[in-house]
Amino acid sequence: MLSVDKLTRVSWSCIHFATHGEVSAQLREAIAATGLRASDLNGEAVRTETELLRGLAQAMSFPGYFGMNWDAAEECLRDLPDHVPAQGHVLFVTGSAWLWQRCRPAMGKLIEVWLGAAEQLARDGMPLHLVLMESPTATAIA
Repeated sequence: MLSVDKLTRVSWSCIHFATHGEVSAQLREAIAATGLRASDLNGEAVRTETELLRGLAQAMSFPGYFGMNWDAAEECLRDLPDHVPAQGHVLFVTGSAWLWQRCRPAMGKLIEVWLGAAEQLARDGMPLHLVLMESPTATAIA
């Protein structure tokens, strides 16, 4: 279960899977109260790796000189404290199943750079969490 406690902690467990129901308005308010910055990326609008990079840059407020590649994305994530002051950062990605289906290699790269940046920021005590959200799926009972 996703909680404020998990998201404020510097942890190797910085990639989370959740449903929209787990990311309530109360959770978002509690996150804001801790000084964390919560950002959103609409994965359902992404069709290409370039669109994923663009969406990440916009959601995380990367500087204008962002180079639209994965090395630059990792560098910008590592430099977040210099550009976007906060006690930590959480990125909520909606439509993550769509992204895994349409942009699988790019999603793998996103996870890779996110983990690298989270490790670097952890040295300074700053949490960096990625929450991949999906709508709950209906289940049939036979």
